[in-house]
Amino acid sequence: MITAKPKISVLAVIAAVLAGLQVLLAAGKFIRVPVTITEVGFLGILTLIFSAIAFFRIRKSRGALRGNGLAIFGLIVSGLSMLLLIVMAVVISGMER
Repeated sequence: MITAKPKISVLAVIAAVLAGLQVLLAAGKFIRVPVTITEVGFLGILTLIFSAIAFFRIRKSRGALRGNGLAIFGLIVSGLSMLLLIVMAVVISGMER
């Protein structure tokens, strides 16, 4: 009997790529790349949504999909970068006063 090999979740791969892009854009903000906090924040929200959907679809698939680590990576990175963006926004608004 031949069993089907589990396929990797495309959504999890997209979430991991978006998380990596978000980190690069957030780091670019520190080295004077013209990126706004809003753009990085929007990407973070998008990454968070894709990661959550991928995570729950993988868990629900009962082994038919894999890529749980990629989805968790997307959740952690987007969560941490969103937290960092909030701290940056508070610091910047405090400096403008």
